[in-house]
Amino acid sequence: MSKTKIVLVGFLFWVPLLYSQTTIKGKVVVKEQTAEGIHVLNLVSEKATITNEKGEFTIEANEDDLLVFSAVHLHYWRKTISADDIKNGFIEVEMTVKEQKLEEVVVTEYTKINAQDLGIIDYKPKNILLRKEGYELPNN
Repeated sequence: MSKTKIVLVGFLFWVPLLYSQTTIKGKVVVKEQTAEGIHVLNLVSEKATITNEKGEFTIEANEDDLLVFSAVHLHYWRKTISADDIKNGFIEVEMTVKEQKLEEVVVTEYTKINAQDLGIIDYKPKNILLRKEGYELPNN
């Protein structure tokens, strides 16, 4: 066999291995919050997943891929996959809670709203109340 054929066969054998994705398992940890439903996106391969109720996930990634972790109630986090991450096959990410402070809250009482007014149902609901001691039914 000629040297050209040997190089060609070697090239065809190793190229797919270089571009194959490695499955990495991981866990997202959030202090005093649930880690369920956090989006994990590999920006390089554009593959994505969501964490389970324990904050665990699996995603395909290569060395130097960038993973982005995001959720509405958390600060987003970026993690570049290293050779050690590939070797270990596991990563752990700690995310922090995003505080949202409200300047003012206004509570308004609406006593005459029902499911029909909100468009939930299209018929007039029955007014059913349980009688309790000392409670009078309203007159309709």
